[in-house]
Amino acid sequence: MDDVQQERLSAFLQKAQEKLPDIESFLLTRDSEGCDLHALDAAFRASRTLKESAGLILADSVKVIALRIEKILEKNLLTKTCPTPIEYDALSFA
Repeated sequence: MDDVQQERLSAFLQKAQEKLPDIESFLLTRDSEGCDLHALDAAFRASRTLKESAGLILADSVKVIALRIEKILEKNLLTKTCPTPIEYDALSFA
């Protein structure tokens, strides 16, 4: 791995450490009534950042997973609704 690839990987790993808690935090709200739209927005933005960062390092499987998360969250964000139980399960699995 050359220096540029190593720098990109390091940047991706750092970004993932920063953004994954936003997604995890949103998923933890599942048991409460309704969902926090601010947490939903933060999780959506985090998944988008992870998707884009994964694309930069050519981590296609991570990019695909992040894209699936992003799509579910985007749908809910646009409709201002909480994910369904099946969607929560899919998000948790991802």
